[in-house]
Amino acid sequence: MQYGQELRSLDLKVAFSPHNFNYPPLYHWTLASALKLFNRVPDSGGYLNCLYLSFLIFSMFELVLFLTKNPWTALAGAAALSSCPFILHMVRFPLIDLALTFWVCFALLCLFRSENFSNRKGSLLLGLAWGLGLMTKWSFFMYMLTPTVWSIVKSRKEDRPNVSRFLIVFAVIVFPWYFPNLFFVLRRMFLSSGGESIDPPVATLAAWLWYPRNFIVIMGGITTALFSVGLLDGIRKKRWQILIGCVLFSYLLWSATHNKDYRYFMPAVPFFVLVGVLWLDKIQARLALPLIALFAAQAWLSSFGWGNNGWPGAYLPRREDWKQSELLKCADDYGRIYERPAMLSTISPTPSLCNISIRYATVQNRIEDRIKIMGNPEPAEYFSMIDFVLDQKSGWDPYSAEYLNHKEIEESRWFKKVYKEIGRWALPHPQDEAVLYAVDPRPGESWSAAEILRALETHPMDPEAKIRDVKIQTVPINAVETSRGHLKSLDLDVGSVEYRGLNLGRTTIRISDLWINIPLLKEKGILKIVRMKSLEPRVQIAAADLERFAGVLGGKYVRDCHVELEEGIIKVSARALNAVNVSVWLRFEADPASNAVRQEFEKIKIGFVTVPRILYRTFTDRFHYLEANPGMLFDLKIDSVRADQGTVRINIP
Repeated sequence: MQYGQELRSLDLKVAFSPHNFNYPPLYHWTLASALKLFNRVPDSGGYLNCLYLSFLIFSMFELVLFLTKNPWTALAGAAALSSCPFILHMVRFPLIDLALTFWVCFALLCLFRSENFSNRKGSLLLGLAWGLGLMTKWSFFMYMLTPTVWSIVKSRKEDRPNVSRFLIVFAVIVFPWYFPNLFFVLRRMFLSSGGESIDPPVATLAAWLWYPRNFIVIMGGITTALFSVGLLDGIRKKRWQILIGCVLFSYLLWSATHNKDYRYFMPAVPFFVLVGVLWLDKIQARLALPLIALFAAQAWLSSFGWGNNGWPGAYLPRREDWKQSELLKCADDYGRIYERPAMLSTISPTPSLCNISIRYATVQNRIEDRIKIMGNPEPAEYFSMIDFVLDQKSGWDPYSAEYLNHKEIEESRWFKKVYKEIGRWALPHPQDEAVLYAVDPRPGESWSAAEILRALETHPMDPEAKIRDVKIQTVPINAVETSRGHLKSLDLDVGSVEYRGLNLGRTTIRISDLWINIPLLKEKGILKIVRMKSLEPRVQIAAADLERFAGVLGGKYVRDCHVELEEGIIKVSARALNAVNVSVWLRFEADPASNAVRQEFEKIKIGFVTVPRILYRTFTDRFHYLEANPGMLFDLKIDSVRADQGTVRINIP
């Protein structure tokens, strides 16, 4: 939804920038287009996925028909693919994987039609499919690299111009996006290699048996049986070696990967379906029709029973109202008293009330500038400076991480004194309710001003930071407000701060209009701020301290760090991997017009080679916005950033 709004701004840069986990933009372009017809993101994603599913089924039909010349086998192949449980399960979610599965199947059709690049039209279409597949998701190449290389190796010398045509079409499509966003792609590939805590370690038998054990869940019982027969038939008769190679490669690749999410395996499903139906190349109507009927039964069970022991009717579609608009209107009406966007976080075991769903609802209701949706902080930090908390009262898994936050609401005495209930709604699940709480910085409990000041002076600082010579000066409003934890400002004057090797030197910080959580302080001895308006730091950092900090960040891979400061530029040079000299020219500038600090990497040199700026600027250049937002729950005041005369100075003339 947000991407669609940005596209409608007609800013060409938006269309070629990474969005949603740094993925290429093609799927999000189509999803944004669907939003013009359907207002809600989940509905638009479902309808769009139905379209991709139709294209996928048609591509499979055409592919099997081309390979067997038998329309009944082609119908069986289309029916087999359209009845795979996990594919039908994923149709319901606005995720990228079904679109990627279509492009893999379509690319495979184009590859076979190219006849090892002897057919010019097929080769050009293959370049188109490769380009659009990679513009959907960078992992496309993992599925199509094996059959494409196989076909290139088997191509004749006189057909090599068609290979060049394929590469040119493919490069023309992907170059404008991948070239300037290369660092984003590499970073995303690295992050995607991590697995979930429930995934077995790679070097174990459980990892290599993961997909065989769960194959029937992904493919369905009938398709699994046909695949088993087709695999044995292909190996015995030495047929369809390219497809069997793709099957083997997919199994080895995803078994050797940490993350065992079924979604990543789904685009390989067309290979397995083909192996399962191509041995039926002589099938006729009298056998094909009963087989298609079995696939229809499998599809019905898959659509309404996948993931719940296959019981029919478990997932029958139904319309439910989860009161998203009502609770957001309540929060918006109440939050108009704040001088900044209000922060809301949900504690819910239900996808319809999770933070992502509520964030979509703020965009749908056009209040995303007034209500900001938080992520899921750790329990110890959850209730710091959050204006609204939405808590679902039942349906909890007691072993989930969020349950600790729900339990804190239910059992702690301090919460009811600091947050008050402003709305309650019945949910579709029987006897389930959602309750919206708003922070009340004036709880009906006070403490002596002396005790509060003593708590501020004696409270331990960040254990990772070495802080010396701390002086605290408070500016009270009056004695009554101080006893409630409300101060006009709090000034910290720190002689020195050392944090992970970075020495900040003398630092002063002014916190304006802060409220201390008095009930939590009295009950548990924990000092937390309920709300604060702004934070204004004044700090200077010497070049020598930046050098030490850069050395700590570089770890064992970076040596001989050197930092120079001149005319607003921070130049960092070092020896990477004990071999290559790397230099980076970095500029920070305060931008009062946009209330942000602008970060620009003006130059990067590796050895004697200057890296073209277009390769990294979308990855490195950014605005750090200073107004309150879900990542920073208060305004940060930075009027100037200067780097010269051997010192970086923030808010110091």
